[in-house]
Amino acid sequence: VLTLVVLTEVPHTLDQLFHTVWHLPSVVICWALLFWFWHQHYLFHRRFGFEDAFTVACNGVLLCVILLYAYPLKFMFLMLTYLAGWSMGLDLPAEGHEMISSMENPHAGLLMIASGAAFALTFALCALLNRHGLQRRAELQLTEAEVLQVRTTVQANMICVCNALLACAIVIANPQLASIAGFSFGLIGPALFLHETWAIKKLLALLSNQGPAPR
Repeated sequence: VLTLVVLTEVPHTLDQLFHTVWHLPSVVICWALLFWFWHQHYLFHRRFGFEDAFTVACNGVLLCVILLYAYPLKFMFLMLTYLAGWSMGLDLPAEGHEMISSMENPHAGLLMIASGAAFALTFALCALLNRHGLQRRAELQLTEAEVLQVRTTVQANMICVCNALLACAIVIANPQLASIAGFSFGLIGPALFLHETWAIKKLLALLSNQGPAPR
């Protein structure tokens, strides 16, 4: 999937090479997000290994969403890279000035809505998959600790969904706040950290109440 966000043509001149350097930060950020999505998907299949029709259907939808998400994701972070360079007084290529001027487009908020909706749908699907695993916990003979871990994953996924929907709601309420709405994604890190801290304490309390495992 990462090939969708990397330039497909090799630079032929130094000017083209220097122009390509502007794309590197957005490529790295896209890689980090796609790696995050992949890790959530990996954890689910590592835990459950389902191959039923529901899981296959959700995986197909998830793959489609990520493929559609790749291009607007690259565009958004490339535009932010140019904006950061412009604010520092760096010499931008013509493409950079064009992308910055496009922020004044009245439909620019649609980019944030599309990105937020794709982000929310991705984590909603991850939550749905893990919820599917919880529904079969008796069949899988999951322990209380394992059930807690899966529920923690579902809750973490829903935190990401809520933050993305918050960004979409801000833009829908006032399209002029599209740039500010993006900062709501910055709440995800602290929210996940607090949630993980709470979940670890709850898991440790559960394990201590269970006592040592029989030999």
